[in-house]
Amino acid sequence: MRRFLLPMTVLLISVACGDSSDDSSGSSLTVVTSTSPPIVEDTVPAETTTTVAPVDPDLVLAEFGSADSLNAWYVQNDTVMGGVSSSELSWSEGELVFSGNLSTDNNGGFTSMRGPEMSSSPAPGLDAVSVVALGDGRTYLMQIRTATDSYIQRFTPTETMSETILKLTDFVATDWRLSPIPDRPPLMSEAVRQTSIYLVDKQVGEFVLRLRSISFVAK
Repeated sequence: MRRFLLPMTVLLISVACGDSSDDSSGSSLTVVTSTSPPIVEDTVPAETTTTVAPVDPDLVLAEFGSADSLNAWYVQNDTVMGGVSSSELSWSEGELVFSGNLSTDNNGGFTSMRGPEMSSSPAPGLDAVSVVALGDGRTYLMQIRTATDSYIQRFTPTETMSETILKLTDFVATDWRLSPIPDRPPLMSEAVRQTSIYLVDKQVGEFVLRLRSISFVAK
């Protein structure tokens, strides 16, 4: 299978917790001070995990080979709606480290890491997103935003560095509460505009997710 990795600046992150006054397309968050309603969990198809395979450097969507590769990334936590969860991004030995503490106090319960809006469209006809990561036993949520919709899929990285394949056909269109929206078009690679990773598993306590790369995959 071929891997299509785009420049880091093309990775887009959508907002699962936008203000309830937003329209159906939502709006990209560029500040951490906006007001956001709480996130509600929903069931999403399971993912497939495989061992790490070599990545074609010309096909990378986002890889974290240097500290500079984190420049366009930022975090947003439930503090925007009164919660007290915390998180941060750091770089260590070619990996982005997303870590912090999840709390459900004050009706909170989410943290997220987000990338920049894409300046160009990905190639059409790609089948899946590949995430090379080392997890902590917790289940994370990838959210992808198009110009009109937001799609999610959950994944549980293994506790050794490995590749998780998230098929585009398994992403589910949702509203700002992460509740499924019926009759939406399937997620297509060329429609991707922003991507984010959330922790919303309601398990209070510390977490650590280490990411080596994120890419599109074509069979």
